[in-house]
Amino acid sequence: MRVQRTVKIIIPLLVLLGGLASGVMVATNARLKDSLGSPALTTAIAFAIGSLVMFAVAASGITGKNEWKDVSALPWWAWIGGVLSIFAVTVMVFAKDAGGGNIALILAATVVGQQVAALALAHFGWLGTDKEPINAWRIAGFVLLAGGALLMGKK
Repeated sequence: MRVQRTVKIIIPLLVLLGGLASGVMVATNARLKDSLGSPALTTAIAFAIGSLVMFAVAASGITGKNEWKDVSALPWWAWIGGVLSIFAVTVMVFAKDAGGGNIALILAATVVGQQVAALALAHFGWLGTDKEPINAWRIAGFVLLAGGALLMGKK
């Protein structure tokens, strides 16, 4: 019981830290891109370093044991997360220069895009997600979020 309560506290904090890391990532990758001159090379180096770290974490076993059972039975779309991540990071690196450097707006727009995807995936139960129909509360939350994103772009 105590472990479950601790997990309920720790997981949201880790998600918050992940969001904070995304904000810092835009600035660090933009600096790396200034030196390298290429958003694609910047993303490649960032992912290479991140991959090395994650292989070490996976090998350590601290996130659970590694199993490869039934991987051949996975649908094709289960394998494209890395490609989508590369696309998202490269766009953020590019947007930092092209959009005038407003990191808050870049991240706010990213969150709005994530929410559009989350609403559609949940509403239709796509990609193995649980079906959660769109309702007035979700629409209101999205409108407030999108409005906040627009405000983040104001100078």
